[in-house]
Amino acid sequence: MNKHLSKKAPLRALLAMAALSLGLGLAIPGSAATDKTLSDNQITDQVKQEIAGDPALKSADIGVQTANGVVTLSGTVSDPHVKFAAAAAAIRVQGVRILNDDIKVAPDRQKVALASRSVTHGSARDDRITLDVQQLLAESLPSHYKVDVKTTDGVVHLRGELKSNDAIASVKDRVRQVDGVKSVDTSELEAPYISIAY
Repeated sequence: MNKHLSKKAPLRALLAMAALSLGLGLAIPGSAATDKTLSDNQITDQVKQEIAGDPALKSADIGVQTANGVVTLSGTVSDPHVKFAAAAAAIRVQGVRILNDDIKVAPDRQKVALASRSVTHGSARDDRITLDVQQLLAESLPSHYKVDVKTTDGVVHLRGELKSNDAIASVKDRVRQVDGVKSVDTSELEAPYISIAY
């Protein structure tokens, strides 16, 4: 052992020196071995540069804010792949501790327009309700949840998976508020994840 180290040397200093001697990039809070941390403004600038450098994101209007290393992405994009690419670009930046991805995926306007033109007279009301419910779900659910919507005589049938029974109840309450909805059938909505309260 190095004769300059006493038995009373703090454990952090010993770990830092061991890491440095082995060539490890170990970051220990409060030690001289840690890299200079980036300011929130520097992190924001680097995330913006990563987004601007990605060809898939050049036309996207994505907001970036950073507070204490927590980066929040915001805006609306037309494709879930663009949302994913933006998150991937942000987490590549050194100094990002937590990522809040608040980017929304807009419903495909062209599909909505085509669907509304192909509506027949007998089912026009049900088709309008279905489109309204799809729009509501697209705006309120994270993009990784897929819920199919079908309306028959004012009864909305939902099928798919959500994270919990509480989420299913919340969606059911919101769908009931849509104009023209008589009732909501959630018997085919599942909550496959088990949540345990301590």
